Amino acid sequence: MAATWRYTREAGSAVGGISELKQFDLALPFLPEAVLRWEIQFRRGVTFRLMGDPVQAVNLFRLVSQAPAQERSRAVSSDELHWEYAAALFRAGDFRGGQAELGKVNPKGPHEKNLAPRLGLSGFTVQ
Repeated sequence: MAATWRYTREAGSAVGGISELKQFDLALPFLPEAVLRWEIQFRRGVTFRLMGDPVQAVNLFRLVSQAPAQERSRAVSSDELHWEYAAALFRAGDFRGGQAELGKVNPKGPHEKNLAPRLGLSGFTVQ
């Protein structure tokens, strides 16, 4: 993660005073390692989800999930990816897809307290 921020800071300082999301966009072409690219794409997905753009987040999470497993697992844990991807799918209105992604999260992992109640849902409403 530290290397990601170093690259985004360097890209941002060249332009001056821009958002972190824009810094991610500017840093992508200059990253020497594919692992950092996947991490940035994942972090961009989280940012879009938190900013209320679940469709863009879903697209980015889908891209990261299709990355080579060795590179992806070095950038972001599988549980974290599936958890965030599920949240974005729910927000985008794809309940079944979100449930399918939640099913891939390790029930003994860091999300175990929130996982069982969400897997037991029969519906989801976004307000």
